[in-house]
Amino acid sequence: MDRNNVNASQAPVVSGGYGQAAAVIDARRTRYISGQIPMTEDGLVPKDFEEQCRLAWRNLEVQLMAAGMTLNNLVKCAG
Repeated sequence: MDRNNVNASQAPVVSGGYGQAAAVIDARRTRYISGQIPMTEDGLVPKDFEEQCRLAWRNLEVQLMAAGMTLNNLVKCAG
């Protein structure tokens, strides 16, 4: 799969290093992942907000890994 971020020159310049759109070429399979909660496998939720954020991303990564994918396969993350 080849993924390229796209930022149209007629649109406002983005800040934060993200793409306003993505072009995906030769994608043979996709995986749709729901929002991930900041909870460990044994049901614990960290009190610290930053740790909750890290854990939610970790949970996203393990969902990708279960399909043989990585964060490089991520096309869109909506908040």
